[in-house]
Amino acid sequence: MSLLILKFNLILINARKKAYIFVTVTGSAAPLAAKAASLSKKVMLALWSHIRSFTAESGI
Repeated sequence: MSLLILKFNLILINARKKAYIFVTVTGSAAPLAAKAASLSKKVMLALWSHIRSFTAESGI
């Protein structure tokens, strides 16, 4: 019985470690993801304005 409890505690500790690693990795990745999203938004806006000016010049 005590062996089962010990095994369960080890599983809990491992799960906690994995959760902690996951949180720290995603926590550090979140600002990067936000930066990438804002950057892609800026790129899309620049591309869209470029396409609009090009179509206006071409008379399409």
